[in-house]
Amino acid sequence: MAEKRFTILICTRDRRDSLVRCLESLLPLCGDLKPEDWEVVVVDNGSTDQTGEAAAKLAREYPIELRVIHEPKMGVSFARNTGLRVARGEFLVITDDDVTFEAGWPQAWADVSADTDVVAGAAPIEPVFPETTESWFARDVLLEGAGPTAYYDAGRQELVSGPGVKFNLPYTANAGVRRSVALEVGGFREDLGYRGQSGRRRMACEDTDFFERIEETGGKIVYTPHARVFHHLNEDQATVDYYRRWHRGYGTAMERMRPDHTFVRDAAKVVEQAFQYLAYSLRLRLPGGARNLRAHRKQAQALGRIEELLGR
Repeated sequence: MAEKRFTILICTRDRRDSLVRCLESLLPLCGDLKPEDWEVVVVDNGSTDQTGEAAAKLAREYPIELRVIHEPKMGVSFARNTGLRVARGEFLVITDDDVTFEAGWPQAWADVSADTDVVAGAAPIEPVFPETTESWFARDVLLEGAGPTAYYDAGRQELVSGPGVKFNLPYTANAGVRRSVALEVGGFREDLGYRGQSGRRRMACEDTDFFERIEETGGKIVYTPHARVFHHLNEDQATVDYYRRWHRGYGTAMERMRPDHTFVRDAAKVVEQAFQYLAYSLRLRLPGGARNLRAHRKQAQALGRIEELLGR
């Protein structure tokens, strides 16, 4: 099969309605794209709700090729690595099945890739909360950082990584990467990300780890404000309980990513994190503690770190 210039990569599992909304949002943006240059690859990670069939049906309406690839091994990193292997595009634009797209999104990514020194790119991600979300949560969760909302915005100006220029590494809800470089660094770590037979265990940082290795290649990483997506949270994701589960997985992942594990270091870290867990547990019991997202975040991350360290 002929090579392409660009692949739009979307991984999905049991989110048929969300994926259909995503693909229907992308469809009108593909009308002006050259079929010989662009493709869409949907990796169905073992869905049981006819997600793959729904995507295949929509493929008939697409002006560019839309392929559905099946990856039965559970885990978002397995799915993304399958996408990396089967993609024919020289530049990959990675996004999620629960986003919709601002006009001009594909062309903005094409502009990013035009500089052959660019190895990766980041772009804005704007959370869209369900109508049932409590106003205090929608406000405070963004003040606490991206977390499970994947909120990302580095401003209105294009930025290029380098001395004196700092912005967060890309998030895979809206990221670009040169495929050859992604393969060169080994793709995504498969012990990070959503994984397990249920596919529901949250283990963050697979994208952080991946783009840290991309950054180490020394190529340019670019931020473009012109390729915005809208991340549609479901009702479960807009809750304190989900926020805690996400940050518990984040704590686990942060310890898993560390290269400097020794018995002494890990034992000291367990003690430190146990004190942190207790301290923030007390804060959560104070008046208003149930709405203290910082305390929830710190306590959950401490628990995740302890679990990973004790399980080594």
